[in-house]
Amino acid sequence: NFIFIWLMTTLVFLSCSGEGSKTLEELIEEAFPYVTNNNKSLDIANFEDKGFKLLREYKSVEELPPLLSSYHGIFNKKDYELRFYENHDLALSNGADDAKIVTGKDGIVTGDVPWEDGEKDRRRCSRPPGQPHSGCNYTSKYGDFVIFNNVVVMCEGKDIMESRMTCSNLLGLLNVAE
Repeated sequence: NFIFIWLMTTLVFLSCSGEGSKTLEELIEEAFPYVTNNNKSLDIANFEDKGFKLLREYKSVEELPPLLSSYHGIFNKKDYELRFYENHDLALSNGADDAKIVTGKDGIVTGDVPWEDGEKDRRRCSRPPGQPHSGCNYTSKYGDFVIFNNVVVMCEGKDIMESRMTCSNLLGLLNVAE
């Protein structure tokens, strides 16, 4: 994948350049930004036009105001949850707050989850080596999320780096074509 190789090369170059005082988090943010706003309002059709395969539309969005619509789907064999808001500011404020709860290594994916619709889609079974097949520790499938215009995009990945690369694979197509 050309985009992946280019981004990894850029990350290595930045980390080896005269800017050695940057943290890993800063390098990740430069290569895969947390917030992008091109002042465009997107809907699910924009993503489907780029090859996003819609698996499920979540119906109980009124339980998570001001969310307008939310979807689970796949692009390049990776899972995504797309949450659409009326505008970028709502995605950045309310949307980010809601997404932080269910993403990352401390994401709440079982028990008292803040929004049950899609709960099973947001988790993965993680088994330590040697643990029997029946034993399962549920962790968040989404290592991180980004705010892209009016959309909160949660992307599959075991950590921030992998998740941001996953986001970049899909959102890079929208950036180029839009």
